[in-house]
Amino acid sequence: MECSLFKNKGYVRFSGGTLESPVSLRHRVSCYFPNCFHCELYVNSLPEIPSATVETNTLMRTAPSNELPPFKSLTLRECLDGSAKMALEFETWIRSHCQKLSEANKLDLDFRSVVEEVEMRLAPVQYAGGTCRLLAGVKHFHPNIIPRLRGLQNLLARSRASRFSDESYFGIIKQLTEKATMNESQKALLSKYIMEFKLNGLQMSDKKKRLWVEEYRRRLFDTSFKFRRNVEMASSQLNLTLDPSIDLDEAPDHLIEMWSQNKSEPRKGAFVLSFSSYSYYPFLRYCRQRPTRGAIWKLFNSRAGFEEKIVQLNNSMQLEELRNARQGLATTFGYDCYASMALQGRMAKSVDDVENMIVSLKDTVVPKFAEQCEGMTDLSASVDFLTPPLRPWDVDYYARKLAEMKYGVSFNAISEYFPYSHVMPALLKLLEDMFDIEFLDAGEKAERWSDMVNVFEVTERGVSLGHLYIDPFISSKKLPACWTRSKVAGYTPIVYLHLNLPSSNIRGDNPALFHWDHLTYFFREIGRSLQLLLTRTPFWELASGETMEHDCVMVVPYVLENLLMQPQCLMAISAHYSTGAKLSFEEALNFRKGEFLTSNVTLPFLDLNLAIQAAQLPMLVRDLFKSDFDLLIHKSNMNFWFDMYREKSKEYFPFGWEKGDYHPCNDLLVADDQAAASSYKQLWSEVVACDLLESMGIVSKGADDDSFRQFCDRFKRHYLTTDGSLTQSEAFRRFTGRSLPSVNGLLKLLRLSNAEMEKSTPDDNMLSDFEILKVLKSDDDMKLIAVQARKRRQDELDANDDGSRDAVVVLEKKPFTEESVAAFTSDSNTRLTTVMHNDIYRVFNGTNIHKASELNGKPLIVHSMYFRLCRPFVAAVKVTTIYPATADHIRKWTEQPFYMVSETPEDYKQITEPYILKNKLSLEWVYAVLSGKAEAERIIRNDEDAENGFVLAPSLRWDGVHKEQMDLTAIVRRRDLKSIRHLRADHLPLLYNLWEKCTMTIKEKYNVEANEMRVYFHYQPTYYHLHVHFTYLKEWNIGTAAGRAHLFMDVVQNLQSDGDYYAKRTMYFTLRQDDPLLTLLDRRNAFIRQ
Repeated sequence: MECSLFKNKGYVRFSGGTLESPVSLRHRVSCYFPNCFHCELYVNSLPEIPSATVETNTLMRTAPSNELPPFKSLTLRECLDGSAKMALEFETWIRSHCQKLSEANKLDLDFRSVVEEVEMRLAPVQYAGGTCRLLAGVKHFHPNIIPRLRGLQNLLARSRASRFSDESYFGIIKQLTEKATMNESQKALLSKYIMEFKLNGLQMSDKKKRLWVEEYRRRLFDTSFKFRRNVEMASSQLNLTLDPSIDLDEAPDHLIEMWSQNKSEPRKGAFVLSFSSYSYYPFLRYCRQRPTRGAIWKLFNSRAGFEEKIVQLNNSMQLEELRNARQGLATTFGYDCYASMALQGRMAKSVDDVENMIVSLKDTVVPKFAEQCEGMTDLSASVDFLTPPLRPWDVDYYARKLAEMKYGVSFNAISEYFPYSHVMPALLKLLEDMFDIEFLDAGEKAERWSDMVNVFEVTERGVSLGHLYIDPFISSKKLPACWTRSKVAGYTPIVYLHLNLPSSNIRGDNPALFHWDHLTYFFREIGRSLQLLLTRTPFWELASGETMEHDCVMVVPYVLENLLMQPQCLMAISAHYSTGAKLSFEEALNFRKGEFLTSNVTLPFLDLNLAIQAAQLPMLVRDLFKSDFDLLIHKSNMNFWFDMYREKSKEYFPFGWEKGDYHPCNDLLVADDQAAASSYKQLWSEVVACDLLESMGIVSKGADDDSFRQFCDRFKRHYLTTDGSLTQSEAFRRFTGRSLPSVNGLLKLLRLSNAEMEKSTPDDNMLSDFEILKVLKSDDDMKLIAVQARKRRQDELDANDDGSRDAVVVLEKKPFTEESVAAFTSDSNTRLTTVMHNDIYRVFNGTNIHKASELNGKPLIVHSMYFRLCRPFVAAVKVTTIYPATADHIRKWTEQPFYMVSETPEDYKQITEPYILKNKLSLEWVYAVLSGKAEAERIIRNDEDAENGFVLAPSLRWDGVHKEQMDLTAIVRRRDLKSIRHLRADHLPLLYNLWEKCTMTIKEKYNVEANEMRVYFHYQPTYYHLHVHFTYLKEWNIGTAAGRAHLFMDVVQNLQSDGDYYAKRTMYFTLRQDDPLLTLLDRRNAFIRQ
């Protein structure tokens, strides 16, 4: 086959009418290949520069007009030709556009001429491509068109990316970003442009590095092509046709119809599976024959692995080459590993953030899964007489069986309450009430590809927002990938939502019912559809979600899923298909909270939520395992992938690694650079979504009508109707007041949160238990107020008034959300979310949804600024309680004048040390931290050496993000060291070890060099157990002042010159007026002794 390289960079044209486009990093940058290469197999076919024109092609004529697609009159040939022609024309136009801009007067260039013209040309191309893919899937599908569709997809991707390889255009965009006249949406779009240019290497001044970028991308493209080719060839040699005698009686109708070759009588035909997760995992869940499950598992996981008879199809070498090329690319761009590079522009800012999320979930989920496997082993032995151990192909089947048996549910019976004919209109009405929008039947104005398709115009206050197409039923003409996807195209959005409900009611049998899996996926897709329809951004490239942080793409779908699972929502959309009876509130509540049981709950809904979570637990463990492994192989390429895969399997699965499991060799996402080091993103999205819901108590406590409506209003404002200018990180911060999500919301949803966490998170306002006595301290600079309080008696018989009920309550203003800060009160609407609970110390994030100016019936004595800001807020105040509080705690927080005093060695032995032993603050919380019983998730370095070890953790005052407020503490393990007074020369190894490891850890995690830190001891310390403070040099607080802080380097140097330095010297420090030690030291003047 002859080939020639066109002048336009990045695509090879074959004379035989075939076209292949290189897919570069993240599928958005074009590559230049100086020499042609030869493709032997699997070349995607496209028409050779189609002859279609606006006059002869319906799609090309319709796309620029923003009309709804004429589905009835469109042909597949028109779609393919029109889309390809428009993509090629756009690529030609963008080159001339860039040339024209480079020759223009720079002063005449503005956002409209540089960017908006591109947007106006690109939107019709995307409209055409989306319409073509849709129509090919729902109306003209045949396996032979898949190569052509793949080629078209590559062509569209290349045409979109062509502008990002033009250096003159890059220079113009950089100049444009310096102008201050743009709005936030325009700035966000330009930021997206700049990132794409950077990924293409255009910001590199070193030409040699640019050449290496091109070389590594060439390697990635070639290797990815070979990887996919091997998977396709290995798969094509396998037969997945099953005999009708296979026992699938327990499978729901929609799965039987999907697998069956006999669409008129699905359960009587032969079954054909596919190598896709939506076909493979349901089969393992419902197939009764263990040998058949095992055979399918082996076929699915061993493809292109070490057991291939044709050695050339083994993808192990391709996988290693992909890792090496990605590592080389990351190094060229200045990153330590590819995982760090892939996380740029994500909500998870570092590999540590992702690893912390994975480990936090793993520590709870994996032990629960191991416990579940024991139950499955017993069940399989008693029911099916299987011999232990459990095998990988058994877990999905027996997880479902165990859940149904343990919780007394019938997953198939659930669907009887959710017929499509009732759910669809009821759900749309519910969404109208939730988000103040309308779904209007488009009627005859919209052409449909099938009479079963519903088309709705979505409006808000009479303004059209877009159109929603819903195609509910299984059809042999549909592309499988379309069944549960939402696709957007054009100007005002057109969203296509495809389901795969059984088509039995088309034939007049039974009504189409939503299986439980259908319902959850449907809710997610509704969320994605709303996100596309309600956005306020004026630009397609922002509205499409392509610029959104990739680990947050599923946040809105997961939020909608969990919102619509609330009891009031399930009640609203339910109606039994034969009786019309709705779910009762108790039954609906059972869907979300298995612990709320009543004796009259009907059998199909008993403990339903717990049963669903138990059946899905194996999938959650696999997702965690895959995320962990994916991150691991892209952090370093030192170890062989298979060794890491096998060892990592042992950490997650009780049965460890199973022979024949070479799944990474056939996982097409491995060859996708956009998916590399990104398997975690779905879990991250789910964690964020649950955290958003839990920030208003919806996960743990449910939602009444007021709180439900309040959440919907806030969520719509922050996430649905945005203009695209805010990052997801900033949207999350404004919604919750925090920078990073917590896994607690997801664990509570899954009913996997441990008892201690549940116990430490009160259901009501803990502050209402305290009576305010007086203000101890009010600091305008620190935005802090401390009050002395007393816990109310819980029992009239409790006459104890010895002071043990005293408490200190500290309110500190956190970074503002968009809403103002309200005063904290005893209002029952105050909600506290536990941040830390250790011994007598508890730290909360506090929220209140109503204005109030009194606390426990008494005026709240605070600075007037708190009342001026008295409006509804979310997570704007950090609350610290110390209860029970000793006199020392109260004294510590009471505002007092300070005095400088001197302490001789004799004073220390005779006065200070006896005072410490008699009156020291409780150190139980310190010992709890050292033993790992408290705050374990906060510790970033743990050296367990008994002599020289320590723990390093951020202070609760620091959010862990803004390094300007950096504040960490290292606590040594030795209990005999109370302060620097006890340090001697033989303690220098401890100090050397602490300095080296702490500064290295802080540099790696927070990118703060040692010479940017202020490292010091306190004398006198707040608590008498040796500890070291690490703060950012720019940060100042009273703890860094002279008279208390002793620089770490000075302490080390003093001990090096005199091993008993601190045993012999007179110490000078400040004490508060009310400090008893000041009296004991007789207010000694701080003077220099002769």
